[in-house]
Amino acid sequence: MDTQRPGNETPELTPTEKHQRGQERTKYLIAAVGTAVLLVLATQLCGEDEPDKSKKENATQISGKDKQADQLKKALEILRQENPKAFNEFRKQNPGLALVFKGEDLSAIDLGSKKETTTVELKLANFKATKERKIGIDLSEADLSTANLENSTLRDAHLAKADLHDTNLSGAKLSNANLRGTNLHNTDLSSANLGGADLRETDLGSADLGGANLRGADLRNAYLADADLRVAHICDADLTEANLIRAKLARADIRNAKLANTNLIGSNLIGSDLDGSDLAGTRLTGADLTEAKLTYATLTGADLTEAKLTSAKLGSANLTDTKLTGAKLDSADLSYSHLRGADLRGANLTGAKLDYADLSTANLTGADLTNITYNANTQWPKDFTPPPSKCYAKETPPKKIVAKQKPKKNPSSIKWQCTPIKNQTPMSSIDAERETQRRKLRAVNPPFLG
Repeated sequence: MDTQRPGNETPELTPTEKHQRGQERTKYLIAAVGTAVLLVLATQLCGEDEPDKSKKENATQISGKDKQADQLKKALEILRQENPKAFNEFRKQNPGLALVFKGEDLSAIDLGSKKETTTVELKLANFKATKERKIGIDLSEADLSTANLENSTLRDAHLAKADLHDTNLSGAKLSNANLRGTNLHNTDLSSANLGGADLRETDLGSADLGGANLRGADLRNAYLADADLRVAHICDADLTEANLIRAKLARADIRNAKLANTNLIGSNLIGSDLDGSDLAGTRLTGADLTEAKLTYATLTGADLTEAKLTSAKLGSANLTDTKLTGAKLDSADLSYSHLRGADLRGANLTGAKLDYADLSTANLTGADLTNITYNANTQWPKDFTPPPSKCYAKETPPKKIVAKQKPKKNPSSIKWQCTPIKNQTPMSSIDAERETQRRKLRAVNPPFLG
């Protein structure tokens, strides 16, 4: 017997109601299909637009590169025409253009001639960096040999491994330039500004750097044999392991420079200022350091065999284990210096000042110590008896009293001069007593010179 719960009966639809519901379902299906079709079409359209945009961007980049290449070609033509005036004007019109002439042959160009016979005014061209262009001209590996770049501005320029031999760069502004590995052999760099420049492994053999500014420059492993650096400013520069054989450094400012393990054999350092410099392990055989300043300099382990240090100032210098065999140190100031373990065999120390010097463990075999000056604080090697100091101790009585001026009201204000008497014969006890009384009388009533 079938039983049905009340409320669960499904009423039967009339034919009209069935027809209406079928139409509604058809509308829903048509709307869904239309939406799907629209989504597919939109995806296809977007996919086609993206490649078009990338193509346009690539085309823009290519056109930009072509334009830059054309501008560089134009700049190169101006350079080869030796017209720096036009070149400077071109730079103003293209401030953001990076000048890259890597590997270009620019040999024998003239950008600095001052000859009045030329029709073009060839003053220096300006290659320096700007706000728009953070680096200077790129001439790395370029051939600029025998070119005239006198007084040119090449600040922050890239000239690494470029060929600049026999080039005229006198008065050029090359501060902070990259010149690593560059060939500057026999180049004229007189009065040039190379402050902070990278000159590592650079060939500067026989180059003229007279009066140049090399303050803070990096010259590690650089080749400077026979180079002219007279009156140059090299303070705070790094010349570690550089080759400066036979270099001319007279009156150069080399304060606080790093010269460790540098080759300075036969170099001319007359009157140069090396105060506070590091010369540890440096080879200075036969070098001329006459009247050079080496106060507080470090010369530990340095080789100064046969070197000339006449009247040199070596106060407070560190000369520990330094080789000074046969060196000329006459009239040199070695006060407060450290000479422990120094080899001074056959050295000439005539008239040298050795006050407060530490010569303990030094080798003084055959050294000439005539007329040296030292005090009680000077330390000598064990079992070594130094000659008498040329200065008399304060407590030593004067040998002879000579009045230099007439006495005034106060006799104690009289100035006297001690003059030693040579070849004085020893006095007897009676004569010595008479001499003592005579001195007392003179002290009370000094003689007049009128």
